[in-house]
Amino acid sequence: MEAQILLFIEHALADISEVHLKLEIERLPENETQLFQKLTGKDLSGFVRTIDKFAVRHVFKNHGELEKERLRGQIPIEKSDFLLIKITVNQHDLVFSEINKLGNIIFHFEKDFEDFRLIYVEEVRNKRREIALQTLYKQKTRR
Repeated sequence: MEAQILLFIEHALADISEVHLKLEIERLPENETQLFQKLTGKDLSGFVRTIDKFAVRHVFKNHGELEKERLRGQIPIEKSDFLLIKITVNQHDLVFSEINKLGNIIFHFEKDFEDFRLIYVEEVRNKRREIALQTLYKQKTRR
């Protein structure tokens, strides 16, 4: 799956068309559906986790430039950071849910790694029965 994710990201960044492409990462495991039920009261059994081309492009456009991120006290996203999504979700240090400006539920996960904190935000898309990447960024950690 890791090779598929990296290949998808390469393609998403190279493809400037408006064709909507997405990659299904996994069907939500039972422990996550239970966590989401506890956080929101909503049963997300049968939902899948996805990333799509437009979200990948958003992440790199908004969180991929060294100078821009340095000014924010953050670290630029790299392609390999997408491989940390599953670890961030499964071994999070912080998780919460909220409603975004479109009225959709979002889940916010944070995980501390050796030199940074990874923040992964995903949105529930009820009609498609998926939970999709909204944004991903890294913050410097103080040691």
